[in-house]
Amino acid sequence: MNANTSSSSGKAGMCLLCATAILTLTSCDPLYFGPGYGPGYSAYAPAYGRSNYLYYPRYSTYYHPQTRLYHYHNGSSWVSSPRPFGVPYGTFRNSPSVPLHLNSHPQFHHSGVGQAYPHNWNGPGHGHGHH
Repeated sequence: MNANTSSSSGKAGMCLLCATAILTLTSCDPLYFGPGYGPGYSAYAPAYGRSNYLYYPRYSTYYHPQTRLYHYHNGSSWVSSPRPFGVPYGTFRNSPSVPLHLNSHPQFHHSGVGQAYPHNWNGPGHGHGHH
């Protein structure tokens, strides 16, 4: 066996090892597999440290800090706005919220999120204000 062949098979083995590690790590993440994966897991569990939305159950509204937009359902369509709808900003900002990691627009997750966090939810995310 020459040095080139040995190097190639070493790289292939390392790639296989990395791929196995990635599959193993993602299989431990309930967010990766979605709702109903395993006992006690929810696809909409709070995502502290890696969230991309704050959800305000009382107002069924999502805030996306990167774009500074609020997303909510209004009638038959979804709206994106720089202000929450129909509530003074201070009241809204101080209401209970939960950080979520969603891999697409909230409209595709709202049914499950609404079940996990009903309008009267008052969990530990209370008062996660933002600017």
